[in-house]
Amino acid sequence: MAETIPHIVAPDDQGLTSEMVDYPGKTGSVKAYLSRPKGGAKLGAVIVIHENRGLVDHIKDVARRFAKDGFVALAPDLLSRVGGSDQYKGGQEAIAAIKNVTNDMVVEDLTGAVAYLKKLNFVNGRVGVVGYCWGGGQSLNFATKCKDLAPR
Repeated sequence: MAETIPHIVAPDDQGLTSEMVDYPGKTGSVKAYLSRPKGGAKLGAVIVIHENRGLVDHIKDVARRFAKDGFVALAPDLLSRVGGSDQYKGGQEAIAAIKNVTNDMVVEDLTGAVAYLKKLNFVNGRVGVVGYCWGGGQSLNFATKCKDLAPR
């Protein structure tokens, strides 16, 4: 079996500020991973939507990669409503749990993410969205319903 690398951008990269945060969602707090370049510049933001396995280390690494490219990156844990990604012991448990998360729930929690980002003093007000696997479909779902995303 091929050996994989744990990350491309180290979690403790000295050029970034990366941390877990909570932001208000419609039905409660949503956990998320926030990464951004150090410094005082106001930057555009991107919401990174995870795969069906939840907010895993790979998606946190993707957020750090966006931060290295000059964005504020927020990766919400869209399993927050059902206990959060950390409680699941493996991919199959998270995949089963995510079936309880509806498209409407995702839109509500991502709408909260946009509002949260726009209040941060280091975000310039422009917010985009990207997703992977399950998150790719959710990024399209959200983009068709949210008027607050920055047009290209």
